Amino acid sequence: MKKKYFFSDKNFIKMILSVALPVSLQFLISTSINMADTVMISSLGGAEIAAVGQVNQYVFFFIVACFGVSSAGAVFFSQHFGDNDQDNVRRYLSLTLQLSILISLVFTFFSILFPEHIMRVLIPDEEVIKHGSLYLRLISITFIPTAISQVYNTVLRSVNRAREPLFVSFISFILNVLFNYIFIFGKFGAPALGVAGAALGTIIARFAEIIILNIIIYKEKHGYETITPLDLFKIDRLRIKNFIPIALPIIMAEVFWALGQLLFSMAYARIGKDATASIQLTGTIQNIFFIIVNSLNTAAAILIGQTLGSSRKDKAEVFASYFLQINTLIGFISLLVLVFMPHTLMKIYSNIEPQIYNTAINLLIIRGIFIPFRFINGMLFVGIFRAGGETKLPLIFELCTMWLFAIPMSFIGVLVFKWPIEWIFSIVSFEELVKLLLIMPLYKKKRWLNNITSQEKTTGAIA
Repeated sequence: MKKKYFFSDKNFIKMILSVALPVSLQFLISTSINMADTVMISSLGGAEIAAVGQVNQYVFFFIVACFGVSSAGAVFFSQHFGDNDQDNVRRYLSLTLQLSILISLVFTFFSILFPEHIMRVLIPDEEVIKHGSLYLRLISITFIPTAISQVYNTVLRSVNRAREPLFVSFISFILNVLFNYIFIFGKFGAPALGVAGAALGTIIARFAEIIILNIIIYKEKHGYETITPLDLFKIDRLRIKNFIPIALPIIMAEVFWALGQLLFSMAYARIGKDATASIQLTGTIQNIFFIIVNSLNTAAAILIGQTLGSSRKDKAEVFASYFLQINTLIGFISLLVLVFMPHTLMKIYSNIEPQIYNTAINLLIIRGIFIPFRFINGMLFVGIFRAGGETKLPLIFELCTMWLFAIPMSFIGVLVFKWPIEWIFSIVSFEELVKLLLIMPLYKKKRWLNNITSQEKTTGAIA
């Protein structure tokens, strides 16, 4: 079959714009919230930057765990929506919410009762631990509404209602920036609370977000995504049986990946708080480049999932090829910007100490060299394989490259050889290339082209 290119398919471009554009704007807003926190905190000093950065690593671990559950739910939402099966969308929504709320309760419990213990595991610096413990205890109040919002955002996008989450995220962003400004710096008569002010601004924004989101959802009483509170207490054994084989590898992949990022953060922290601050600053910049790509990964999972659910495997294969082309192109453009314009990118920060600034420049260049591989891997793992329920082998590859190569090498480099942060980060980033070489043959074998809805109808369960 002659290879097709995405720019020649006008219908495809219209479809991804209808899904990816609202999602990318929502991701932009979400990233801007984190960036606003970092930019405002950056003027307070290195300890405050490191504290917020380390807590964000822990919070990120929580969000990724919930994202794993939501991503598993999206496989079922998209395919059943493609099959016009409203009842099963609702059933899997209820199950996904149950699991996400359970995870958020566990994280909230430990964050409120043991914040100092958590911070001490992440970093040995006492000043950072003091600031971070306060920030973590406060920010944990947002875990339950964050988990619920993430699930509802996922199901709304999966049923072609991506504009509502965008609107809600915009309101949340405005509130977050406004109250951060007020409480971090003590404006309009409020006390200057520093890192605690950043947490308070986030709390207000998150609760406003979940309230507005629920109002929007329940205006449409008979939509795909509408369930009753009683549904959250129902146990659907058949759906659990179908959900677990696909969901468990996704959740494990996300959790182990996030735990790996946490361990990398711990390794960097052993080098010093300057290294930790540099990682935090450059990570925030890198996240800007991930906005478009993450939205494309989400759009791919939705469109490919819907196409497979409607039994159009040939079209799903073409869509997968298109999405890989786009991510590869964006990856090389991002490489050029990060490698050749790092000083321009760092201008968003003020009052950065010279040592932190110079290290951050080097890290941006390293991030740029490896970013195309990350973008391609993201599309394969999150956008393509999961859309078709192929989740087990990707988990194995993820565990092998990260846990048998990157994590051991990072700690050996820090604790044994005393390498600088630039060397450690280069080794960690090299894992993306190794992973791509392992995973590409799985894509070419087309094992991911699965119609889950037809398997459920035929056997009552997924093979």
